[in-house]
This record gives sequence, structure tokens and C-alpha cells, in this order.
Amino acid sequence: MPPRARSPYRALEGPDAAASALEATSVLNEDRIDDGNSRSYLLAWIMVHL
Repeated sequence: MPPRARSPYRALEGPDAAASALEATSVLNEDRIDDGNSRSYLLAWIMVHL
């Protein structure tokens, strides 16, 4: 089975996963962020789960 993708939604798995998602999101290409969101919104959403 291939390794699991590093997704911002992993932030829901707990504080350690949220920290990992925050790190992964900081280097995420703009084209990988949903058009309905901004990087700031995505980072804020993850930080709520730290």
C-alpha cells in the first residue's frame, strides 16, 4: 500500500498530526489549494487544531 498523502485534513487526527499538516501546508503549491480558500484561511483552520 502506498504511503498516505500528507493532507491538511490530517489536522483532525490530533495536535501532532496538525503540526505535521501545518508544516506540509506551508510548502504547498498555490494550485493545490482549493479555489474557495486562501492559504491564510487554510493555515488558520489547521492552527485551530493544534
